[in-house]
Amino acid sequence: MLLSCRDWTYYLGWLRTGVAPNTLCTWYRSLAWLVPARACGNVPTMMRCPSCGAGPPLEPTNHCGICGMAFQSAAALSQRESHRDTYVKTITLNLLGDPSAPAANVDESPNLVQLLPPATLLVGRYRIIEALKSGGMGAIYLAHDEHQGNLPCAIKEMLDRFTDEDEREAGRAWFKREATTLASLQHALIPLIYDYFIDRGRYYLALEYIDGVNLEDLLARDGRPGLPERMVLTLGAAICDVLTYLHSQTPPLIFRDLKPANIMITRRGDVRLVDFGIARSFSALRSASMVGTPGYAPIEQYHGLADAQSDLYSLGATMHHLLTGSDPRSAPPFTHKPVRMLVPDISRATERLLEGALHKEAANRGPRIEEFGRQLRRIDSDLAQGLVPAIIDTVAIHAPDVRMPPTHMSIARGTMDFGTKNRGALHTLNFPVSNDGNVELRVVMRANVPWLHTPDGQLRVPPGSLVQVPLNVDCRALPIGQHKARIELAGNGGVESVPVEVRVTYWWFNGAGVLMVAGIGMAGVLAILVHLLIHFK
Repeated sequence: MLLSCRDWTYYLGWLRTGVAPNTLCTWYRSLAWLVPARACGNVPTMMRCPSCGAGPPLEPTNHCGICGMAFQSAAALSQRESHRDTYVKTITLNLLGDPSAPAANVDESPNLVQLLPPATLLVGRYRIIEALKSGGMGAIYLAHDEHQGNLPCAIKEMLDRFTDEDEREAGRAWFKREATTLASLQHALIPLIYDYFIDRGRYYLALEYIDGVNLEDLLARDGRPGLPERMVLTLGAAICDVLTYLHSQTPPLIFRDLKPANIMITRRGDVRLVDFGIARSFSALRSASMVGTPGYAPIEQYHGLADAQSDLYSLGATMHHLLTGSDPRSAPPFTHKPVRMLVPDISRATERLLEGALHKEAANRGPRIEEFGRQLRRIDSDLAQGLVPAIIDTVAIHAPDVRMPPTHMSIARGTMDFGTKNRGALHTLNFPVSNDGNVELRVVMRANVPWLHTPDGQLRVPPGSLVQVPLNVDCRALPIGQHKARIELAGNGGVESVPVEVRVTYWWFNGAGVLMVAGIGMAGVLAILVHLLIHFK
């Protein structure tokens, strides 16, 4: 028997979730609007009742089951383009709405906002579906853009609570400037900003709708007590990429409000950095309050100051929260316990890196965002290979006590094979490091295992030269088998990581040992033959 689209949605949901059909009935009421109306004739033709906001009825009908209002006909809806049509990035930005229009009737209490009812049409274009989030500064709505085939989008609302007309005019100019700047950003991890406008005294941004879960909710759901280390390292490295992009703008853009709630994971597993804090900045413009969230914001933001290292602190606090499940908002200000004190399974390298990012004084905080991301990927790579990640002090990354100009360091690429070595011996090998730049290279070398010894202090390589660095491989305590390690080089030539491997065996199993045994055996045979010849003469 053939099933309709509605029936397939109904029963496939049951099979996937294991929830009884009678329970799914209520779910279907809120999810049925996701199916295009023209794709299936018996799906309710109305997303939500424009009068009372009730969800679509389970059975096809022309009237709302709650208030009795007549729905639009399916024929009228089928004339619209499919909501799957995509936006064009070059959509014209405009400051719509009449600035002189009266302000909306807003509850002035700091924690309550009069939400827009479902089916509200903003500037003749954006049809409100439902409120996703609300607070004292405004709300975020799910809406459909009727000029783009009912494409789902997020509408971010900011309230106009200016009491002085000059302040209101300055606020409008600031809003237009900030919205235009954000709309010009083009990065895979930043949601698109389609439009901005003022309507009925409220300020709005129309953004790409991200269907997923934020990390704060994911942590509350899956934290044991925190999320897996490699997952957090991967997320942190991705956020470093988008922060590096923001900081490279002219002038640099500082995010200022990085926290788990502002990082989303889509249903496809992609990362998105959301909520660029324009609402908080708008609030600060009115009241001179701090921009940021206590617990995640560094001390300098409490004084109205912020730079790239401020975002590094917030990222460190965010990762600390995700790894440990310890909410910094409930702890004393600017204090974060070592992550291994809370979760002993976290690697020491991750703990050390976060300690540098969470330093209270911005001048001592480090490394830089882009370097922080590289180190996160290096630790993740080591963990994936079953290696113990090397601990690199944040000050060593920039060649301690020396402010050398940057140069170009060249080293061997790929895994360096040390070959087969005898068990119970100390072997010395050479590691080539080349300086292809015009100034002296100064680099610190570290190994992530105790059996691989690198030189202490800084290695100094003149410009245009190559140095063979002696490395000691101590096989006296290594068991028989294959062993892997990693060498880290950090200095004014950048930061590099080289995997190495060595095979340890008994001396008689290697090539020289086999030849020696064979030689001894042949000499013994010859000696016996000579003895027999002499004896029988």
